[in-house]
Amino acid sequence: MQVDVVKGLETFAASQREAFEKDPVTAAQTYFPEDQKPAPLPEFDPLNPGEYTAALERRALEMKGLVDAGFTSRFTLLSDAEIKQAGAVFSKDSPADVRRLPPVRLSRLSVKMRRPISRTSAQPIRS
Repeated sequence: MQVDVVKGLETFAASQREAFEKDPVTAAQTYFPEDQKPAPLPEFDPLNPGEYTAALERRALEMKGLVDAGFTSRFTLLSDAEIKQAGAVFSKDSPADVRRLPPVRLSRLSVKMRRPISRTSAQPIRS
């Protein structure tokens, strides 16, 4: 009986590892406690792209926390579902004014990623 419990836990741990490598954002949203889940991204509003880019900046810090804590080796800002949504919004068939994001705001993401992040917690860091 104890062997079955151990095998069950090993199977569960393996499925979590696989989930975090395949789609880290969705895995964190699925397995983490409510107060530690990555924040959902707002719907993209071309008239107010700052809200979306600010959410991407927060997500970048959260995902860097996942990588630093060893949950995954794959850094990504979007879940697979969010990638599909963004693809629809930013496709070449969308109007140019909808696809346009301020490049200055997006360039800040790479600057923020170079800053050291506290490693005092094994959990992703929330801003």
